Amino acid sequence: MRNIFLLILCTVILVPTAALAQRRCDGGGKLPAYLSGSIDGPRPSAIAEVWVKGAVPGDVDPASVVALRAAIEAFERQLLSADQAATIAAGDWTGWRAKLMSRDEFISGFLDEVRRRAGSQGEYAAILQAAEAMRNRLDDMNGAAGARGRPEDPSAMWLWDLTMRKPAAKDQVSLLLSLPDGKWLWNRYLMGRKVAIACALDDMSALTLLAATVDKSLFRRPDVVTMLVAGRKVPLDYPVMAYLSGLLEVRLPNCKLTVYPDGWASVERFQQATVQNAMSSFFSRGFDLGGVVFDSVEFATNANTGRADAEALEEKYGCTSPVALAFANGLVRTVRVDASASSDSLFVQSCSVQGLSLKQCACLAELGRGVAPAIEKMGYNPGTTIKWITLRNPSVTIQIALLCGIGNY
Repeated sequence: MRNIFLLILCTVILVPTAALAQRRCDGGGKLPAYLSGSIDGPRPSAIAEVWVKGAVPGDVDPASVVALRAAIEAFERQLLSADQAATIAAGDWTGWRAKLMSRDEFISGFLDEVRRRAGSQGEYAAILQAAEAMRNRLDDMNGAAGARGRPEDPSAMWLWDLTMRKPAAKDQVSLLLSLPDGKWLWNRYLMGRKVAIACALDDMSALTLLAATVDKSLFRRPDVVTMLVAGRKVPLDYPVMAYLSGLLEVRLPNCKLTVYPDGWASVERFQQATVQNAMSSFFSRGFDLGGVVFDSVEFATNANTGRADAEALEEKYGCTSPVALAFANGLVRTVRVDASASSDSLFVQSCSVQGLSLKQCACLAELGRGVAPAIEKMGYNPGTTIKWITLRNPSVTIQIALLCGIGNY
């Protein structure tokens, strides 16, 4: 249960604020790498600047804003060593934990976990996972009820990251909390931290500069085209899915995406889910002619827009120019559901703890997206989710079995 709780908690407390959400930043897919310390992210001052400009009201006391910047920079600057992290994770060694093992045993076990995991990933990622692994070990020794959190779960890693960074910024945060609106400002930052970092990552991306060179006047949906060139995931809804379906109808035969073999299957599943859902919606209306006309016309209009933009893209940028390749890569990022243990998809994480593999869960999400564009933000229920998808779009039933290997539901 704790694993599900952490997923829900992160979904709730890390909601982006309205001002930053309008930018639709996703960090070019680099948020997990930043979290694990495996890439050089934006400077802490850049993260602070993004947050202050996008989420701090203009009537906040200037002294509080200065203190907020200092607190954010101190907080984001810190990456602990394994020894420091073990000491922080141990905390005040009292109560039931102290009865199960000594503090030295905890620290020794923590460092062993870090060494075991650090060979296949960065040390900081190993540190965050070791903290959850040791918590699980203590829960097992204590006979605590409920499921154990998966150490690789990004929501657990994110919460441990907050815990590990806190001591280094203690003085700056204490000063901020003593000032007007200080507590509100700091809690607001912690709740929106993911989006602040994502926007800072977007700002420093070379793809963002490339997207700025795109001639927007050529396209009917320049917002979608430039987001894809910038390497960002485009938020999916029914109009956008119809648009991308029309675009791929032209783009796939003329510009093969086989240079992205890992994403090809996801692109095909996206096309199948989108087109089949359009047909399913048509026939499921029965004699509701008004609804049929509305659905079919709306789908066709958005799909035609996608076809026109695909033709304009090919005429101006071809298939292998930097803009065209960046566009293709952004499209794959948008339609592919991450099947890794560190996936930030709520659907994949909640599904994979219910008996299905990560790949099966991602495949199901890609097929189910035709009836629920925002399916990655949904939780999975083994008793109802697949039935709900197949009732709304019966044509995917066979594909769920053949492509995803899911036959018993």
